[in-house]
This record gives sequence, structure tokens and C-alpha cells, in this order.
Amino acid sequence: MNTTLQKLYRLVFCRGGYGVHSPFVFELITKVIEEKRAYYCYESLRKIRWQLQQEERKIKIGNKEMSVKRALRQHCFSTSECELLFRLANYFQPAMIGVVGSGLGLVPLYLAAYSKTMQCVVFEPEQDIAQIAQNVIHKSVKASIDVIEKAFDTAHLPLAHPYDLIVWGKGIAEEFTVDVFEKILPHVAEQCVLVLSGINDSSKAKQTWQTICTHPRVTVTVDLCTLGIIYLHPNLNRKTYKSVVMPFHLSR
Repeated sequence: MNTTLQKLYRLVFCRGGYGVHSPFVFELITKVIEEKRAYYCYESLRKIRWQLQQEERKIKIGNKEMSVKRALRQHCFSTSECELLFRLANYFQPAMIGVVGSGLGLVPLYLAAYSKTMQCVVFEPEQDIAQIAQNVIHKSVKASIDVIEKAFDTAHLPLAHPYDLIVWGKGIAEEFTVDVFEKILPHVAEQCVLVLSGINDSSKAKQTWQTICTHPRVTVTVDLCTLGIIYLHPNLNRKTYKSVVMPFHLSR
């Protein structure tokens, strides 16, 4: 079943936490994932995205040149997905956040919008995107967000505080492997949340997701078709919730 058909099926039959017996997961679905309220930060963050969408200036990504507008489409979560990231951060209240792939600065902005005291480390291997991200963040937020201009490497993870939330950005799903997950684990809190993009983008990504769902450290996993949420919590029962999807208004 392709992604579109999965969304249609789940939209009709799997909304509102139907059939979910875990109180924690039921609340996560109904009060975070499917939340429709317009939060206070949405308007200002949408304006920043709109400004980036107007930029036809060419930047270099890998061996290709493309406009900032096109780079935003290819390397950043959608508006609705970014808003979900905000709601997850707002719900779990992480003190330390790690981001792989800056989304031109939008991803850390949404994650940091809930608090001025949180800390965030962003790994961005593309020089031009990293520069845009740094400018966007510098103009828009007072929280501590550090953009590291290099590919993700656990050797460069700060050790002062374990990570409470890690987001693996759009367009780099193939780079997230079981081995990478294993290397991340020593750097995360006992009750860490991981958000992965593109879990159904390819057979390799699907296999990685399925393997991680059975990992001994993983308890709750939520399949949202385009995104996967992993929750490490030793006191929860292990289960993968596949019958969940973000409403269409969250997928534009």
C-alpha cells in the first residue's frame, strides 16, 4: 500500500486514538499529534518560511545549484510537520535538543519556540544552508542554538547534558541506520524522544525503522507514514502504533 493510500485508510479508520489502550500514547495522539489549535508561535514562524519561499537566490548543495525556495522544499519539513515538532517539544519540554539537518533554520526555530532556556545543537553539512540557518536563527530567536557546519558525528556531540529530543531531518533518511542509532544511545536521556523523517521513503528506510522498533531500548514507536516517533521509556510497554496518521491539514 503506497503512502497516499495509507493516509486515506488511517484518516478514515484510525483517528482519535481509536483502539489505543495506553493512556500515554492516547494522550500523545489526541493532544499532540492530532492537535488542531493554532499556537501562539505559528504565525511568526510561518512568516519566516514565507520569506524563505520568496528567495530565488541560487545556493550550492552538494554538486548542484538551486534556489533557496527549492532548497526549502527539499530539505525542510512541511509547515504542518514543523508545527508537530513544536507541539512535541512543548509537550515533552526537552532541555537539550539535537537536530540533524537544519531545514534552513526552520526546524530548530520550531523546536526552540516553547522555551528560551532550552539548548539545541544542529548538524548541517551543507555550507550554504548552514549560513542561511545561522542568519535565520540569529534574527529570530533568543534561545541557545548552535549550528555545527558538518555532517552528523557522535564524536562532536556535547556531553554536558544528555539529549532529551533528537530530530533527524528531511532528505537524509538513508543516512540514519541501526548503527547510527546505536552510537546515539549513549548520549541520550533515559526518556528520550527521537523523530525520524522518511521512514517509508525506501525499502532501506523501512527496514531500518522496523529493526529499530524491536530494539531493546525502544518501547513506544508511532508510525505517521512520513515521520516516525521513537520514545525510550523503560516503564512503558513495548508496542509500535502503526494505525496512526497526521490529519491531512498536518501534511501540506
